[in-house]
Amino acid sequence: MEQLILKIISRHMTDKKIIRGHKHGFTKNKSHLTNLISFYSGMADERTAVDIVYLDFRSASESVSHEICLDNLLMCGLDEQIVRWAENQLNGLAQRLIISRTKSVWRTVTSSYPRGPILFHIFINDLDDGAACTLSKFANDTKLVGEVDEPEGHASIQWDLDRLQK
Repeated sequence: MEQLILKIISRHMTDKKIIRGHKHGFTKNKSHLTNLISFYSGMADERTAVDIVYLDFRSASESVSHEICLDNLLMCGLDEQIVRWAENQLNGLAQRLIISRTKSVWRTVTSSYPRGPILFHIFINDLDDGAACTLSKFANDTKLVGEVDEPEGHASIQWDLDRLQK
């Protein structure tokens, strides 16, 4: 059942073209190679100094906020029943720690690894909304690029980095 729902979500995202064009990795006909070609062809035409910050969202992909993920699913225009199914899958998850036969109490899980790459795509899809710099995404790796010929360029990069930390 889970795979069927994920296919429905994936088809919806593809049909409605919700996943933005600069997203590569786990996307049909887009790979690390298309990501590099797209990124560097955009850089080759420029005759300006740039700084590139490489970000790895690996640990973020392992702790996606359930609330944000569900909000993003709704914003994508998915059927409410599909979003409710995803919510039911996420809610009720619990975990505890066991060390040398000592057990902690069960705690509700509020963030976890999303079931399938499509949910992580949805989670980070709006990452570049309001960004002052250019973002190029491949799977859970992102390049943040800003022109640094002027002091404002450095400030823009720092502003985006601060924004991404929130």
